[in-house]
Amino acid sequence: LGRSETREFVLKNTSLCAVAWKLDLSQLEEFDRELRVTPTEGVMKIHGSQRIVVSFTAVEAIEVAPTILINYSDDEGGLDERVKTLELPVKAEAYFIKAVAIDEEGDQDEKSKPGVLDFGQQRVGVTAQLGFSLRNRGKYDISYSFGFKREAYSNVFSVFPEEGTLAADASERIVVTFCAASEVRLQANKDIICTISEPHTGEAVESFPVTVAASSLYPRFRVGPQRGIAFGCCR
Repeated sequence: LGRSETREFVLKNTSLCAVAWKLDLSQLEEFDRELRVTPTEGVMKIHGSQRIVVSFTAVEAIEVAPTILINYSDDEGGLDERVKTLELPVKAEAYFIKAVAIDEEGDQDEKSKPGVLDFGQQRVGVTAQLGFSLRNRGKYDISYSFGFKREAYSNVFSVFPEEGTLAADASERIVVTFCAASEVRLQANKDIICTISEPHTGEAVESFPVTVAASSLYPRFRVGPQRGIAFGCCR
């Protein structure tokens, strides 16, 4: 939605006299916000031609299939007599990319929050992985890519695959890997960003965060007794 596309066609006069022509756009009237045609009438000289521009603007989700009627006759009689008609079908569709669904995988424990990839507590340097399914609910292909809001988190998390294309109603398993080289504590972190794009133009149409929770700790232990060990006098 919000995009405009333009197509052209050419009228050619192959006769030995000038030709008057006029477009009948009555079937386009209900789509006046979406379709524009210029010019709509004129006279072509012998062996002359005229380029017609048809513009379509995606205002709302809609499919249109009107027909442009091209009325023409010799210029002497005008368009009042000996009129012939050609038909030109026009087809266009305006659509929006529907929200992409994220389906969680695996069993969620009682402490897990819906919509959050919770890695729990891990030791520093230990690798943990969680996955989810990215699903295209729309009618057309979409492209997706993952990035980081703050580059520092690319040293803690990685995403595979980082980018790809999803066909209509298709899904892709996405794996997020967590491995920290130092202690970290993250709650509802939103630094992993998924961007949805139109595959033909590369235009980004939507982005949303992948929420994660994770903590990485060094193992800790206590040495006792607290007052030390006394061996007394030794020979």
